[in-house]
Amino acid sequence: MATATVIYRNSALLAAGGLKFFPDDPAVGGDPEHGVIAPVTTRGEVDQTLLEDWASWRKTGRRHRLTQAVMDAIVERDVRS
Repeated sequence: MATATVIYRNSALLAAGGLKFFPDDPAVGGDPEHGVIAPVTTRGEVDQTLLEDWASWRKTGRRHRLTQAVMDAIVERDVRS
């Protein structure tokens, strides 16, 4: 029997961090379990300014607060198959 680690995102924890999961659109061939996580405004729209700020931290050796929010929202489970 094999064991695999399955990673789930906790949407409530994402929201607490000011983030939202936007699933791919199955109507155009996307997988609803796949998508993007982005910062959002209070109206639930992508906060483009904050998204660009977050992206600017790449390869700086520092962790942006939104990166930490994503990490905090990950729930891992070992699943036997």
